Amino acid sequence: MTNHADPDVDADAAVDGYAFVTLADLINATAATAPAEAFLDHLGAVFGQPRPGRPPAASPPRGLFADHWHNDPAADPRDVFLAIALPPGSPEAAAHASSATTTAADTAASGSYAASSLSTASIAASVRIYRRALHLLPAALPGGGLSSPPAAVPVGAIGDVATQPTHRGKGLARALLRRAHARLLADGYVDAAVLHAAQLAMPLYASLGYRQLPVPARAVAFRLPARLPPASHVDARPLRPDAHLDLAVAAALHARLAPAIRGSFARPDPRYWRRWVAASDGDSRCHIVRVVLPPVPLAALDPAAASANAPLVAAYAIFDAPSPILAAANAAATAAADPTAATAAPDARVRELFVGLLEPNAAGDTAAQTCTGPAPPAAFAAALHALLDCALPMLFPASASPTPLLRVAAPAPILPPRALAAAATARPDLAWLARAARDAAGNVDDDGGAPVQPPPPDANWMARLMRPLRAPAAGDGGAAATEVVSSEELAGLLAGDPLGAPEDGFGFFATDAF
Repeated sequence: MTNHADPDVDADAAVDGYAFVTLADLINATAATAPAEAFLDHLGAVFGQPRPGRPPAASPPRGLFADHWHNDPAADPRDVFLAIALPPGSPEAAAHASSATTTAADTAASGSYAASSLSTASIAASVRIYRRALHLLPAALPGGGLSSPPAAVPVGAIGDVATQPTHRGKGLARALLRRAHARLLADGYVDAAVLHAAQLAMPLYASLGYRQLPVPARAVAFRLPARLPPASHVDARPLRPDAHLDLAVAAALHARLAPAIRGSFARPDPRYWRRWVAASDGDSRCHIVRVVLPPVPLAALDPAAASANAPLVAAYAIFDAPSPILAAANAAATAAADPTAATAAPDARVRELFVGLLEPNAAGDTAAQTCTGPAPPAAFAAALHALLDCALPMLFPASASPTPLLRVAAPAPILPPRALAAAATARPDLAWLARAARDAAGNVDDDGGAPVQPPPPDANWMARLMRPLRAPAAGDGGAAATEVVSSEELAGLLAGDPLGAPEDGFGFFATDAF
């Protein structure tokens, strides 16, 4: 159980030669935006450092962090914690040395840190809190039982943990994380902290109470560059961020279907859809493709479901693949390591995918839809076919070199094999999807080649409980609630134990990555 007495939330721990400040302190002291730009420069410099065995093109660019700052409606300078290297012999260093609890907030408030003195070199380390809400616990119904979908709980998503190479090994990241934890506890309503850790940093986070949350993955595998097998299908099209209908359909599907997946983030703010989900991305490592299947009659996807009162079906998906720059860099690195090695088939990733039933509003406004639930298996498979058929030529243009086999991976909950298998019975022309999922699970592909390796789980997600949670027990009848009082129990909750989450019912979406 975590509380204010926990040493891992000490906001006053000192590190000799450094002072601690929030970005808000510096902005208020300078009345300028220079500190924010210096913070972004710091992130670009730290994460742009060459890594052994990885081409420079694989490093996150500054533009990614700029997007995360400027496009996040919840961005708050008070949630950015910085360690400032104090110049030896300076008045600030002398004042800091005289008191174990001196922080940069005092000197920043007095204007001692001028914008001109805040250079990339003076920011030694950083930690940022991203304000999010996580679908985690089932919501209680009046009179007992559980509602579906689970309720969202407020969390602090920890990101931008970055220490300049010359300042590592001094405890700065730990000190900043403790300050971030203290702020989350002081807020009084944040239930947990989550983060996506670099492999080398996982022991640090574990020592601060974080526990690992592997996210299972699943894939379909098939050959390119030929088009997908023909099917009686409707056509998807690129999702236009400036089209009200496209974003309205995507938001309606996500609001109803994503909460059923524990570990997904809520998106109640329309600005988040416009500025984060649909905005152009500054990450030059990825080529992102967004596609949408506008509302169509259910019978267009599942002829067996034709009826006068049949609902509409709509779908959307967000894919990514390595950018041409990164793909070329990876190929060059592979060739340099082993000139005889064959070029590996590129992977595409499904960041998110939802197919649902819609009811238009009473006025017939097609842009004001209400999603009533997931689409039946045949409609799901037909919509997936249409989305892939639209997205793949954009992800892998015809001019690209042919690849022997393409694996399209996704968080396991959004690519259910049972739905694909059921669709194969209802729509024989879509049976190839079930085979593609089978092949990507490690079976021999249809051409008798080597087995396709199934995608590994993303083992870098971690979570830490900030305060106890009360979770209603599964089932009806008002059974006693379960109290989650440790990070271990929180990890078990997300994994389906002890509250009985459905199979594969856990997964973060890359679109929300911070």
